[in-house]
Amino acid sequence: MCIKVSKQLSISSWNVNGLFKRISGNRVCKLDDDNICQIMTADIVGLSETHIPTNEILNYDGYKCFVNCRSSDSNKVRGGLATFFKKEILSGVKLMDKTMDDIMWFKLDKTFFSFDRNVFLCFLYIPPSNSSYTLRTNFDKQIFEKLEADIAKYSISGDVILMGDLNAHINCKELDFITNEVDDSLDNFLPTNYVADSVCKFRNTQVHQKLITMEN
Repeated sequence: MCIKVSKQLSISSWNVNGLFKRISGNRVCKLDDDNICQIMTADIVGLSETHIPTNEILNYDGYKCFVNCRSSDSNKVRGGLATFFKKEILSGVKLMDKTMDDIMWFKLDKTFFSFDRNVFLCFLYIPPSNSSYTLRTNFDKQIFEKLEADIAKYSISGDVILMGDLNAHINCKELDFITNEVDDSLDNFLPTNYVADSVCKFRNTQVHQKLITMEN
């Protein structure tokens, strides 16, 4: 995924499913792959699920890298983030927070980038709700609580951008309607003139197809 925040700045976010792989017994970094080189062109590149230990140092020509590696008691490391910034924009970038695994906040200075407001950029990785890590640590509850608190804090001083792999999707095979769903936790952050989308009773592919058929 790649977006342009302005004419001067582009941001990309990719899940790399591990930055290192074994080829003929050798440990090879994916940053040297042609496919990765093609995406390493934006001013800011966020990579999720890096699967690297805390002592790993990542370098890519023309960029400075900030990492947030998931702490692990085993030899197998999962999760992890690496965010690359082109060196020519570093003066306008400040690392704000990486106190929790799999989430990083950066401030993009409005004066440096000629923005109307400061931009607070969050790269994060949220593991699947049924993963062994989530079930063991209750991490999804922790990260959503922090994310909500951070959005409330940073939105006072600027605009907020969230990027990364949130493992957010709706089921296409079974009805995924949630009874008595609570969705008002972020209401205070919406402008008073915000118009909400129409909400269907069920949110799966089959019902969506039926609605299209009826309209036709």
